[in-house]
Amino acid sequence: MPYFQYFITILFVDWSLAITCPTYENITKLNLANSDLLMIKRETFNKYQKLEELNIINSRLNAIADGAFYDLPQLTKVNMSKNLISGLSEKIFRPGSKLWKFVVSYNMLSDIDDFDIGYLPELAILDISNNHMRYLPASVVNKLKNDNNFTLIAANNPWDCTNEKWRDLLDKHLAEKFCGPEVSPHSLVMTLPPQAGFTTCIFWIVGAFWCGIILGNLCIIRKLVCKPKGLSKQDQCTQYDSWAFSFSENRLKTGPFSDIRMQTLSSAPAKSSTAIVHGTDPKTSTLYV
Repeated sequence: MPYFQYFITILFVDWSLAITCPTYENITKLNLANSDLLMIKRETFNKYQKLEELNIINSRLNAIADGAFYDLPQLTKVNMSKNLISGLSEKIFRPGSKLWKFVVSYNMLSDIDDFDIGYLPELAILDISNNHMRYLPASVVNKLKNDNNFTLIAANNPWDCTNEKWRDLLDKHLAEKFCGPEVSPHSLVMTLPPQAGFTTCIFWIVGAFWCGIILGNLCIIRKLVCKPKGLSKQDQCTQYDSWAFSFSENRLKTGPFSDIRMQTLSSAPAKSSTAIVHGTDPKTSTLYV
């Protein structure tokens, strides 16, 4: 009798499980919110072949192994917000994944350099808001530029607009979105351009150097520019001698030695054959040659 009851119990348990518990292959939505799932490995979900939506919200999740979702070909939506995730890799998904929406907001992400968005050609929504992101990798920026159907939710991250590598990736539109004055003050952003680049600094240094040379030699440059044209060096010397002689002659005529000069001229032999003399006394005559 006890053996018969035991046999009946086993049959009952097996049958009840078959009725109330769906098989792994038939599950399309799985909600593991508040489940304290600390780590995801490949074998964690490898039996859920038809899984389309996965929610692991507020579960203290901090590690995701490569290939964690590799065996889920139908997966389209993953929400892992409000966890402790500090790094992401594109290898957690299979190449050419059908993932359409990926939410990792409210985590500990400082960058997603290892997350190649090219692995997810159908990704339309990526939510990385409320993390510690300071810049975006080139793959995400290029998708923003080229895919009009792609939406990036990136509010409340401390974007570092002084990072030249990150800043050079942004066009004018994206620069206003990430670093413009309309961005939330919680993002601690700066308006572009925050600092002058190396080329600009060199330009101003060289310009200041040449301005100093020009100002320091302004007098010399003025003399060279304003120098009279058409006079040779010999003509300039002759002009100077004529001016000096005229000045000396005027000094002799009006100076205290004018009488001596007149007497000297009176007693000097005539150098010309023509002379006009007024008066009879040659000592008081004035000679004009």
